[in-house]
Amino acid sequence: MHGIDLKRVALGGAAAGIILDLGEYFLHVVLLEPSWEAARQARGIEGYGPGDAAISAAMVFVLGLILVWTYAGMRPRFGPGAKTALRAGFLVWVLAWLWPFMVNLVWDFLPTELLLLAMAWGFFEVMIAALVGARIYTES
Repeated sequence: MHGIDLKRVALGGAAAGIILDLGEYFLHVVLLEPSWEAARQARGIEGYGPGDAAISAAMVFVLGLILVWTYAGMRPRFGPGAKTALRAGFLVWVLAWLWPFMVNLVWDFLPTELLLLAMAWGFFEVMIAALVGARIYTES
């Protein structure tokens, strides 16, 4: 049995991370920035600066690496391919979107409609990233 090919994880993870970063940018900056700004102002939360954006982008990029690494780890049990990629994507979505966003919903930190939209968007975004990252990841 061969181990995980870390070079392929890096390649597939980078592609997945870029997809996730682009999706998050499009949703939160292009589509929802005025809504997020209004929500922050209503709650007395400071603005979101360039440093915050850079940290968020780096974290989301790393999430792409984690996604493909998770897929690589699941392959021996579930087999290679889209079905396993979607399983890995679902796991990452639950841990990185559903779980923390549900905490925000329960504690009413941010507007429900924005959080639900971000969770739904994130689900499809992660599934696309998982499929692309898994397509790139192969084992010799």
